[in-house]
Amino acid sequence: MTTPTYDLLSSTVLTSTATSVTISSLPTLDANGNTYKDLILTSQCGTTSSQLQYLGIRLNSDSSGNRLQTFFANYNNSLAANTFGGVTTNWDNASQVRNDLHSFCTFQIFDYTSTNKQKTILFRSSKADYAEALGGARVDATQAVNSVTFSADGFPFLVGSTFRAYGIAG
Repeated sequence: MTTPTYDLLSSTVLTSTATSVTISSLPTLDANGNTYKDLILTSQCGTTSSQLQYLGIRLNSDSSGNRLQTFFANYNNSLAANTFGGVTTNWDNASQVRNDLHSFCTFQIFDYTSTNKQKTILFRSSKADYAEALGGARVDATQAVNSVTFSADGFPFLVGSTFRAYGIAG
């Protein structure tokens, strides 16, 4: 059995503002021919908005609304929990971001190369001076994930925002 590794698949640092960032052509195999199992997405970002905006991801440009999502959050010392089903815009929201670069978020997509099971997503986020959140989502589709798009409710991401994708093989 091979030892699982984290391979950097993509790294984007914005040199100009952008309303979305897409990581595409995600590989299914590592350099040794091992199948990637999980996909880890990380971001450190902010938006041009002075108000808090949700950071979300969309898989394979899918807007069919086939998500079930649950999250727990602590917003400015106030606890929140919610479940969303059939989100029509099909974004898995994990964090709230605003006009600084202090929002950190990680999405883990299990078995992203699989074509015979629904995808499970776990997410964790932290806004240093305001909020922490964690949650999960289930994607009611079995196709492999070959692209991921980040968005913050249509507000442009700031210059310097960073988005990375790691594949876990093994």
